[in-house]
Amino acid sequence: MSSVDQIVEVLRATLSPDLGMRKQAEEFLTQHAYGKGHVVGLMQVAVAVQAELPMRQAAAIHFKNLVGKGWDPRKEESARLHEEDKRTCKENVLEALIQSPEVVRSQLTECVKVMVASDFPEKWPELLPTLQTYLNTDDVSRITGAVQVIMLLCRKYEYKDKDERKVLGPVIAGVFPKLLNMLQSLLAMSDKRGDASLAGLVKLIVKTYWSATYLDVPNGLMPPEVFGAWITALHQIITLDIPVEGLNRPGIDKTERKNYAWWKAKKWSLHVANRMFSRYGNPKMCKPEYKVFANWFKTECAGRFLDTVLGLLATLQKNQFLPDRIVNLSLQYLTTAIAGATTYKQIKSNMDFVLFQIVFPLTCHSQEDQVRV
Repeated sequence: MSSVDQIVEVLRATLSPDLGMRKQAEEFLTQHAYGKGHVVGLMQVAVAVQAELPMRQAAAIHFKNLVGKGWDPRKEESARLHEEDKRTCKENVLEALIQSPEVVRSQLTECVKVMVASDFPEKWPELLPTLQTYLNTDDVSRITGAVQVIMLLCRKYEYKDKDERKVLGPVIAGVFPKLLNMLQSLLAMSDKRGDASLAGLVKLIVKTYWSATYLDVPNGLMPPEVFGAWITALHQIITLDIPVEGLNRPGIDKTERKNYAWWKAKKWSLHVANRMFSRYGNPKMCKPEYKVFANWFKTECAGRFLDTVLGLLATLQKNQFLPDRIVNLSLQYLTTAIAGATTYKQIKSNMDFVLFQIVFPLTCHSQEDQVRV
């Protein structure tokens, strides 16, 4: 078993300019990698507030690598982590995720992803109740960590067929009503739009909804009053005014602006709108069990989002900043809309605007293109 202090000293030695010391430290880590307690010690160092940040980051990276290789290796003869260590990791990793700075949290998130993929729900039944407890606090970091893990749960089943995704039923029923209420509350806080942590939470909730509905809308999210509330929130995200931090400002380059959390929330909301439209926009192409839902979507949602997309693209005329990916997703929506009779009529009345004010300028060689050349 490796003590926390011992691991810190070994990690520090791996950064030594002395080649012999570095080699000795690396051999120690290799030798003790699957020793009982070592992986737990790495996690403890990763979250130890008294440790230097580079040591915490190094510990988190080693922890991630060990979890990735030894949690549930495919080959029977491969080295494995001790079951007791795995239990200890699962009992403490959520708290570690919440309490850590971003450079550590990003590594721990990958660890949770591996644990979820291998153990949820059969070997980790307490995960969902723990996440529900976190969602019911007023601690933003705790709530954000919980939503991050819920997204990983949904992502595990993103590409699974309908029968395999039945296991998500308790997740949908247990946390999505809370996520919806939370999203609605966050969008109502217009005075706090500049708070990056809240904007990031909105983005996470939308990404979670995307993963949960990627192949089809689960039964728990399909009732019109539930689906309508989610769609209204997503529509509100797409149409809300971006704080000045994410707009044209001197000294802030385009790359930095497009990574602004509210733009990312808009991007994922448009992803959902496009996915829903391509899947349910034409009821004739849907499976029989989805036809009623698809007719409702076509009538209540498709045209509404089309107007919103046209409004977004109109901002290009005013020389306002619009990230390339959002322009791309908006044009994708228009492309899908052309195939529908009702939505085509909407586009037809705006055809000159779309072709000559939006599409044509985008295809022209610009000053930005010249700089790239």
